[in-house]
Amino acid sequence: KWYREAADQGELAAQVNLGAMYSMGKGVPESDSDAMKWYRKAAESHAWNLYWSMTSKHDRGAGASQDYTEVGRWLRSAAAEGKASAQLALGVMYATGQGVPQDYGQAREWCREAADQGEAFAQLSLGVFHGMGKGVPESNMEAMKWYRKAAEHGVSFAQFYVGWGYQNGEGVVKDSAKAAEWYTKAAEQEHIHARQNLGFMYFRGEGVVKNYAKAVEWLSKGDTRPIDSFVVIGFMYEQGGNGLTQNYSDAVDWYRAGADTGDASAQNSLGLMYRAGKGVPRDHSEAAKWFRKAADQGDAAAQFNFGLAHLGDAVEKDPGSEYDNDAEAARWFRKAAEQGHPMAQFMFGFVCENGQGISQDYSEAVFWYRKAAEHGHAEAQHRLAVLLKNQPAIPQNSSEASKWYRLGR
Repeated sequence: KWYREAADQGELAAQVNLGAMYSMGKGVPESDSDAMKWYRKAAESHAWNLYWSMTSKHDRGAGASQDYTEVGRWLRSAAAEGKASAQLALGVMYATGQGVPQDYGQAREWCREAADQGEAFAQLSLGVFHGMGKGVPESNMEAMKWYRKAAEHGVSFAQFYVGWGYQNGEGVVKDSAKAAEWYTKAAEQEHIHARQNLGFMYFRGEGVVKNYAKAVEWLSKGDTRPIDSFVVIGFMYEQGGNGLTQNYSDAVDWYRAGADTGDASAQNSLGLMYRAGKGVPRDHSEAAKWFRKAADQGDAAAQFNFGLAHLGDAVEKDPGSEYDNDAEAARWFRKAAEQGHPMAQFMFGFVCENGQGISQDYSEAVFWYRKAAEHGHAEAQHRLAVLLKNQPAIPQNSSEASKWYRLGR
């Protein structure tokens, strides 16, 4: 009972033990099919654990454990007789150091024995070993060979890895269409990361025809999703098109869901919806509140927008305070400008030129106008040209001014 409860929660050791109990008929009816089911779950759990935390406890090895004495003895006997389920389980034990000293060389040998008999989860494990360089030289090409074998047997984790390989050109020639094909196979088996990657591919039109409706379908499935998916789904509802009906209310809901997780991009986007009155009543103070949350996290777009909010006097002042909104606007524009935000670079140049909330400084204005101009900001190009040609407080440069006049038209 306790092994089953722990195994159902993904505990690798319990999965191995439960598989052995079914193999030996101890406490449960003897069943090779049930034994293989739990050994496979253990193999997939190990593949997952090794991928996400290969430098944690699994790499240290646990040494021999009293609990595994009988299990290990039976597995060795059955594995030596060529039983694939025992070979797979023994490989997982060596890989994780469960009941035996951790030894990736032994793990690879036993998984290879099972893999050669067509055991898909042993093939998956070999892919992980080669991909991570565990017990063998690291080789994405060799890893992909084994992932592909397991994927063709329908193992969702392997299908995800094949998709990842094709998407990133790891071990195979990069092919976005094939990546989407394999992600789809894994996603249809509820593989979380395959669903997410496939959704983003439909959003970008990578390897598939851009389709916001399908992107939303895959990204919104299940209870678990990456933080950045909230703002992406919100954006698609805000924009509409590509198979999806525009819906500002749904956009706000998704932006808010992301904002509540602390995602700065979603907080900024929610602020923009309040500023524009899209899907919510227009409310500049509420917009400023969300801009501030994101700006405090260092989001350059939010810092720029929070600066604009100060210019618009949207930030509430404490009674009797001498809060200088123009000075605060300049401070936030500078923060965003220093992160390379072109519009903030223009606005900081503008307040420097006009002495708005900051000491007037034409040289500083030229510096920031030039930064924005180099990013293609047309108004910055024009203002830069004007200062270089007409402002006597700085060195004149007619030839550069002419260049920026032409570009700023």
